[in-house]
Amino acid sequence: MVGSETVEEIDADVADEYFKELRKTALKIVNTRKRSLFVMYYPPIGSIEEMDIEQVYDELKDNLGDKKLDDLDLLLHTLGGSPDAAYLITQILHDFSDNVTVLVPKRAMSAGTLICLGANEIKLGAHATLSPIDISLVSADRPDDSIHLVNLDFYLKFVEHFKKMMDSNNIETEADKDLMVELVRSIDPLDIGHFFRVRELTLFYARLLLEEYMFSGLRYKENDAKEISNKLVFELPSHELLLDYHIARRIGLCVSEMDLELSDICRELVESLNDGVDRYLCWYLGNDQRIPYFKLYTYKEV
Repeated sequence: MVGSETVEEIDADVADEYFKELRKTALKIVNTRKRSLFVMYYPPIGSIEEMDIEQVYDELKDNLGDKKLDDLDLLLHTLGGSPDAAYLITQILHDFSDNVTVLVPKRAMSAGTLICLGANEIKLGAHATLSPIDISLVSADRPDDSIHLVNLDFYLKFVEHFKKMMDSNNIETEADKDLMVELVRSIDPLDIGHFFRVRELTLFYARLLLEEYMFSGLRYKENDAKEISNKLVFELPSHELLLDYHIARRIGLCVSEMDLELSDICRELVESLNDGVDRYLCWYLGNDQRIPYFKLYTYKEV
């Protein structure tokens, strides 16, 4: 028993065959790209957490020692998580490689997008997406509900617009105060200030990663990093907005599309990992968390 779920009995031969096929698919990517591949896969209810930092470091150190790769691909699949962990994991990746390319077969959302900002290049698979880097407010009274700070921003903008409209028509009303009271009631007892500080920290991480890596060779890297990080943290209209290749390129990220062969192989690997959840990997930890899958496939294996 792991957490509150029962793990079915595993046939060793079937498990061995599963991991052989998984490795074979991963090495197709290594052979195509001619560089080592680090896989960071999070199942649907898994998220990037601080405990992952040591695991990422150990996987790379155990396989590379003090060797630093010229190039490294990171295949990333995640719906998000902790911005602090995402930032530190990105710095660890650069400790082991001078040039990191993130391969996104399907989704690298929120904190996953933050990791992408620390890449030298992002390559998106067919209809793969990033997302705004938003912070969620989760109520202790309603743990299944969450409020995104992007939504909170737009609510505040609505209140401001409503008040200006009333003022312009010389209408005296307490409605704007009532709206603010309703907002506070809806997210009580959250410490709103705490979450706004977390978002400012996330903005700092985004700007720093863009300046140090993706835009390191640009003349106006500070201005470019500031503009793009502001868009990703503050200005995009919704947490649910899907940043495909076209939108990501439009806002200024160093992004390209995978060719069809690479996209298909990367998606095949993610589908194989999806199939292995529960049976062979990503055990349930409780509290809506599963263990992620981290694995380095080195170029020398091909």
